[in-house]
Amino acid sequence: MSFILLEHMFMAQFFILFCAVVTFALMACDPRPTELKQTASAWNQTSHTSQQAQHNAKDQSAS
Repeated sequence: MSFILLEHMFMAQFFILFCAVVTFALMACDPRPTELKQTASAWNQTSHTSQQAQHNAKDQSAS
């Protein structure tokens, strides 16, 4: 009885390891271009002048 339990535990561990290896390999070999993976940076966005004026007004009132 304990042999069957050990055999099932080994198969479960092997299955988990196999899934981890396959997942890592698929993520490493992702054929999508790198431009799609990168998120847009807030530093590169230009804000409108009205938003800048509101932000400056908030800064002046806070200090």
